[in-house]
Amino acid sequence: MGKIFRLLLVIIVFASCSKNNGSDSSSDTVVLPDTLTTGWTKITSLPNENFRDIVFTDNQNGYTVSNNGVYKTTDAGDTWTKLASTNSTNLLNIDAVNNNACFTNAGYSVYVTQDAGNTVANANYTYPGSGPLHFYDCFFSDANTLYLSSKQHIWKSTDAGITIDTVHTFSTVSETSYLFFLDNNNGWVVRQDGIYSTTDAGDNWNLDTAFTKLYGSIQFIDNNNGFFSDYGNVNKTTDGGISWTNIFESEFNVFTGIDFIDINEGYISINNRIYKTTDAGANWTKVVALGNEVIGRICFTDVNHGWACTSDGVIVKYVQ
Repeated sequence: MGKIFRLLLVIIVFASCSKNNGSDSSSDTVVLPDTLTTGWTKITSLPNENFRDIVFTDNQNGYTVSNNGVYKTTDAGDTWTKLASTNSTNLLNIDAVNNNACFTNAGYSVYVTQDAGNTVANANYTYPGSGPLHFYDCFFSDANTLYLSSKQHIWKSTDAGITIDTVHTFSTVSETSYLFFLDNNNGWVVRQDGIYSTTDAGDNWNLDTAFTKLYGSIQFIDNNNGFFSDYGNVNKTTDGGISWTNIFESEFNVFTGIDFIDINEGYISINNRIYKTTDAGANWTKVVALGNEVIGRICFTDVNHGWACTSDGVIVKYVQ
């Protein structure tokens, strides 16, 4: 007990000494140390906003979205510019291919650009007549074919998001729905009641594996091999999603981002950490630990270039 008391006393003294001289502020916090392995750096040029998703179309050009807007980079993430034509708040997810990009928010709007963010427009759609909307995720299966998910519907566009329409309505409502497509026909969606797959361009969806309150991202390398996360756990399939094996468990009960470069090498982002595997998830190495930031989504364009966004405007970047 005495050791615990002395430790607490040291922490209190350190926190008191860390305040600015002459300041009567009581909101100062202790800045915890960061641990970044070789190749990783922090970029702090963005405002202190909650960034939720990040996507790069190549090693130089990318987008990130926050609770306050859309930002774009053309220099590999070193500097960012806010897209003035998109003033929406509570943006959730992005996807982008070449000059086309889509941004969803926690409401009823879908924003698209077809000129690398120079102009942004609202997608045109008709209310489907049943079920709640709330667009959630978006995914380009090619440069012009865009899929979107909402609480009860799957949507599709063949003109890169200018016009979208429903292709499927689920019988249940899901607060989250993460998409992934291998091509125009084969795709998956992670809903709160399970993982669904389609082989006919989204017209029909089969429940492959049922779960309760599923929350996470999904990625397939080919028709057989894929990964999905669920509240801090990562799972792997080698039979197209029929069965899953747990390959990573965490003490953090939070969203976990996934990005695999190939069947063996991949990264996950969870809480304030990023882990790497080079053997399909059999072993993991912690490559980033941030002191105070919570890491959201992660994106790699190849084995030598990657980025992740955080809850307070920090971008972590990997270049090797």
